[in-house]
Amino acid sequence: MYYIRKRIRNFLIQRPYLWKYWRKYRVYEKSRRTEKTRYQGKAKERLNGLEYLLERCEGKTVLDIGCSDGLIDLEFSKSGISLIHGIEIETSAVEDARKNFEGLSLNYKFIQGDLALSKSEFEKKYAEFLEEKYDIVLFLAVYHHLKYQMSSKGLQSFVENLFSKVSKWLAIRGNNEDLKKGSPLSIILERQNFKEVHTADRNNPKLGIIKIFERI
Repeated sequence: MYYIRKRIRNFLIQRPYLWKYWRKYRVYEKSRRTEKTRYQGKAKERLNGLEYLLERCEGKTVLDIGCSDGLIDLEFSKSGISLIHGIEIETSAVEDARKNFEGLSLNYKFIQGDLALSKSEFEKKYAEFLEEKYDIVLFLAVYHHLKYQMSSKGLQSFVENLFSKVSKWLAIRGNNEDLKKGSPLSIILERQNFKEVHTADRNNPKLGIIKIFERI
């Protein structure tokens, strides 16, 4: 296989016009694969279920945990939010988010960071970045990843601390198992006086279900 690839490469190098297009194709394919593994679903699909918040977010502050390239946050900026903070583990995605917000007259910050931290580690690491409270916290398709990276006790502590930063609304995207009554997430939500106010009317198997909770 190595020799076949080498012969193809040499064939293309000897024909500059073909080599140029081949290189462009390779760059495109690499970019496409990176985007595919970064998150599931197109931007419009990922917005499904968030209309409830987009209609009510004018003047509000937002924290996005696992913000990816910031495209969801960009939609919130169009709806008039006053501040957006995002944390994402992939450096390239953070760079994309910053580029997407360049030139906007909005208070925004996106940083690269690991979320698989205990409550004390999380608070210490992001002390200068985080506000004490946010009107809206987005926790979209992150929980199921953290379950495999943290102990049950550590994850519970992290989630309780994160949810305590919500002053108004919390959006969670996950699977039915994680969001069903009696699950660790639902117990924390009940303990912190959240009530469910909206559920996405369409579910995407790849993206999971999205639910909006309001602090009462």
